[in-house]
Parts: sequence; C-alpha cells; structure tokens
Amino acid sequence: MTAPQGLAHTGARQLAAGIAAKQISARELTECYLERIAKQGGALNAVVALDASRAISAATAVDAAAAAGEALGPLAGVPITVKEAFAVEGLATTAGMAELAGRPASADAPAVALLRQAGAVVLGKTNVPVALADLQSDNPVYGRTSNPWDAERTCGGSSGGSAAAVAAGLSAFDLGSDLGGSIRVPAAWCGVYGLRPSNGWISKRGHLPWPLDGLLEPPMSVCGPIARCVEDLALAFEVLTSTSRASRPALAGLRIGVWTSVPEAPVDAETRHAIDACRAGLEDAGAHTQEMAAPVDAEAVLVLGDRLMDAEITHGLSDEQWEAAAAGAEGGSFHQLLRHHMADQEQRLATTRAWDAVFDAFDVVMCPAVGIVAPPHDATPRTQRTVRIDGVAFPAAGLNAWSVLTSVAHLPSVTIPVGPGAPSGLPVGVQLVGRFRGDRELLGVAAAIDEVVDGWRIPPGW
Repeated sequence: MTAPQGLAHTGARQLAAGIAAKQISARELTECYLERIAKQGGALNAVVALDASRAISAATAVDAAAAAGEALGPLAGVPITVKEAFAVEGLATTAGMAELAGRPASADAPAVALLRQAGAVVLGKTNVPVALADLQSDNPVYGRTSNPWDAERTCGGSSGGSAAAVAAGLSAFDLGSDLGGSIRVPAAWCGVYGLRPSNGWISKRGHLPWPLDGLLEPPMSVCGPIARCVEDLALAFEVLTSTSRASRPALAGLRIGVWTSVPEAPVDAETRHAIDACRAGLEDAGAHTQEMAAPVDAEAVLVLGDRLMDAEITHGLSDEQWEAAAAGAEGGSFHQLLRHHMADQEQRLATTRAWDAVFDAFDVVMCPAVGIVAPPHDATPRTQRTVRIDGVAFPAAGLNAWSVLTSVAHLPSVTIPVGPGAPSGLPVGVQLVGRFRGDRELLGVAAAIDEVVDGWRIPPGW
C-alpha cells in the first residue's frame, strides 16, 4: 500500500479510488491526517474539535469492507472536516458563541449525514467567527485561525477554518456554508476552491445560527464544499445532491463574460492584474471573453441583500438577542413587516430573471471573489474595521459585496485560485457564476477553465 504520509494533499476522488483498490489504508490515512492536525496544524488552529476515535473506527470499517470485496461508497475512507456551525453527533455546535459550548449534538445535520452515508470519515470541525458574522475566524470558544500562507493574515470567514484546513492539507475537503461570501472569500484568501450552490439543492438544516432542530430551510444561505480542485467540488456535489456529473465543455469557443467594475465593490490593482492574466490565458486557449455591463443595479441589489440577510438572521435569534438587535437596529432593518418581506422576494426574483438574460449571451460570468488578498488580522470590531484598497480606506464589512451581488439571485458560484498576486505572493481567487440551478453545467465549465489557471498550490511549509 502507498504510504499515507505523502497523500495529505491528494484529491478526494483519487484517495477514494486508492482505498477502493486497496492501494491505500483508510485507517492509516486517517491517522496521518490526525497527526498533521495535532502537529503542524496546532499553530494554524483551523480544526478545533476532533472526533478522533470515531474517525479511526469508521476508517477501520472501510478497510475491512474493502478487504471483503464489498461495494464502497464514493467517499469511502476519505477523511474530511465540517464547519463548526453544523451539527455533528457527539460534538458541540457553538458557531463561536461561548454560551453554547459543551452541548453535544444528538444527531448529524442532514448534509453531514449524507457525506457519512457515502463513506466519508469525519475528522472533526473547523473554526468560525462569532455567530458566523465576520470575515475573520476568531471567537472566545476556540480562538483565532490564521492563514496558512501567512500566519499574520486572516483566513477569512465564516468558513475560514474550512478553507485553511483544506489549503494546509489537514482535510481532503470540508463542508462549509455561505450566506454572503462565507465560502467564497475564505476560498479566495486561502487559495482553494469553493462551491456556493444554487439554493434548493442541499439541505442546510442542523446549522447554527439557524435553529438546529428547525424544519425550515434558510431562504438565502446554502452549504457547499471547499476543496483543492474542481473535481472534488463536483464529487461532493454529486454525493450531496444525488446527481450525476455534467460533461466538460471544450475551452475553445467558450463564451465568458467578464465583470470587474462595481463602484460599491472596488478591486485593487493586484487582484485586477491576476484576473487579467487569467483572462489572457483563457483567450490563448480559444475562449471568447468580453467585458460586460453590470447585469443588475449593484447599489440596489446590495441594499436588498442586506435586508434579505437580516431577515434570515432574525429567525435564529433568541428572544433576548432579538430584543437587543431590534433596539439597536439602524433604519429599522430588524422591523420588517411581512408585506415588505414579500416585496423583497419579488425584487429578488426579478434579480434572478435579470441574470437569466446574461446567460443567454454567456456560458459563464467571471468576476472577483473579493477585491483584495487576505488582510492582516485586525481585532477592531467588524463594523469599525477598514482595509486599504489601492491606498483608499474601505469598510472591511463591505468586502463581501461581490458575493452578495450573486447570492441575492441564488446563483451558483465556483471560486477558483488564479494567483498568486504581485507583489504580495498571496492567493487571488475569482468567481465563476452560472445560471440558477445550472450547477452541474457550471462545474463542467469550471473544470475546463481550471486547466489554464494557476490553481491550488501547497502553502509554504505545509
């Protein structure tokens, strides 16, 4: 069998094939990942809650099944991690809130259960910001997670621990979640791949701060995988949705709309240069790229996005949290009447329809995942924090604007690394955006585009 020590950065699909062929021991691979988490991963602090004994037992069972010639699931023996906000049986679910520490979940969230049914070995859970409400992953329960490319910089949020763990080779892939960029921003800043699927594909029940035992599906947020290649995003999507993969189109003749200019979402020179280089590579490979006008009124969509996200967040608040939020709300954002919310839903659907016209002209839209590379850690409160974009101060809370512009329409988005940026040398990511519910086709296009981009690289020292 192949020594698992050299497989920490191997793709999930390859690992599953090696385990099924009895070329890799699932138990030895799991023990290898657990050792990496305990040693190299200690300073990174990405995997914050381990389920080691159960993981080893599950991996041992996979080896026994493989030895007996039994049929294995598509993820059998693959060690994965899960964002801390998901319920995982036997582990606490806190979403970084100290008052929820020490309360183990009695059952897996539906998406976690599907991954286990496919044979995945759940190593543990990855770090998040408090209540998932920041683009940094730092909380009083587990502390701060750093970026594997530079320990002085943030890994992003709220799926920051997810992206950091995958980039550093502490997990084959991770199950993250995304309301307004929580998969896409960390994926871009850590140099990995992320899928924000269309709404309605994958259940997000059993995830804080939405009620863990609630039956409603959130109206805006979704869950999706973070991985080291498009192939693994597609594999996870197939497992989580019980769908088959779409064919990969040829790059030659592919129609790519390029959207990089939004006054409310500035993009710095370093990020723009990396996107331009990616575009040039696609043109050289025969794709047709074209600058496109804004498909929607960006200012109006961002305001709508804030209201829709506020509306979702309120459902997960306790009575005490609701009263505090309502008392402190500016502009009445927490006082929406049902009539107003229905009007917002009409506007949201109109936004989706506006995007439909775009995809009559283009196979995919390429836009920034976020306007800058990962910034340094900053303990300033989120609403007061700023970053500098080409020397101009910009509210850090607005860095997710490129994500919100597509989330409002419920569109699928694949984030891929196209960096490193110059002069920082840090990862730069772009979003590839597809038609609503066209996730399978988008993943095929992303796989074709991935052939000519810089792609995932092992961070120095990992």
